[in-house]
Amino acid sequence: MAVQTSTARTSAADLQRSMEHPSEDFIRRYAFEVFGDRSRTGDWLGSEIPALGNATPESLLKSTVDDDLRRVLTVLVQIDYGVVS
Repeated sequence: MAVQTSTARTSAADLQRSMEHPSEDFIRRYAFEVFGDRSRTGDWLGSEIPALGNATPESLLKSTVDDDLRRVLTVLVQIDYGVVS
């Protein structure tokens, strides 16, 4: 799946802040930035992801545990920057 680049990119500083204080809203917006459209974003959020222990990002975003949110954000950053996991 090709990742579409956006003209308004999330800064490294914003990503760092979100890693420290993750929020579902920020992660959803970043996922949309990474995948480029609602359909692909929704498909990814609803898919079982091996790097997340075969959990769906959607299920982890509903968690109240910051580490679950960080796991989703980490995978998105890896996808965005082309890191193979």
